[in-house]
Amino acid sequence: MKQKLFKVAILVIAIAITLSITLVAFAAQGWKGSEKTTIVDVEGGIKVNGEIAGYTAKAFNNEVLEFDATLELATEKTWSAFMIRQADISSPFWDKGSTAYTVVFKQSKVEFQKWVNSSQKVFKDKENTFWKPGETHKVTFSAVQEGEAVRVIFKVDGKEVWNELDSNKPITEPGYFGVMAFNDEDKVPSAVTITNFKTVDLKEPSVPNTTGNPKTSDFGVGGLIILGVAGLSGLITFKRKKSV
Repeated sequence: MKQKLFKVAILVIAIAITLSITLVAFAAQGWKGSEKTTIVDVEGGIKVNGEIAGYTAKAFNNEVLEFDATLELATEKTWSAFMIRQADISSPFWDKGSTAYTVVFKQSKVEFQKWVNSSQKVFKDKENTFWKPGETHKVTFSAVQEGEAVRVIFKVDGKEVWNELDSNKPITEPGYFGVMAFNDEDKVPSAVTITNFKTVDLKEPSVPNTTGNPKTSDFGVGGLIILGVAGLSGLITFKRKKSV
């Protein structure tokens, strides 16, 4: 009996390690782009240029996405973008009835947009003083349900760049994470490199949980695995003591 329990414990630990590696390293697979897009594998991720690409192996809902990104904005007319809850990554977010929350980076400014059925519903911008062409920064991007609304948060190196509660017909359906690297009319290339792409727990929500009850989604898969391993370890210890 002891030997069987020990084997089960080893199996659970192995599964936990495998899942942890998968959560961290899944960016290397599952990326697709439009006909105009070039996707190149790089160490720990992908490099995109030409148009749009998205991670299609999973549609995200309330997950918080974290990744390192490098933007190669050759001219003011080239631009890059990050999309969340993207309905379709086969074409740009303004085409074919697509829907997404979008953050667009240009050399001089950042634009925050919401697109529903290829119609722009939100447009805000601010000066880009924090991301120069060729630099790599850590990005956190999330669209999290709050009642009937959706809170969209975009952070660069831990600092909030965009935090908005969308209560006007928010995008509530799960969608893909996407990026764009759009060349200018003179075909000067733009490129986005994404590495270390993963989901993370929302440990410090901007709006406190007023119910006082932690949510399972906040705790995350990793936490559930740890609880499972800890519980099984306790069971093994109990069985050993009982058999003495």
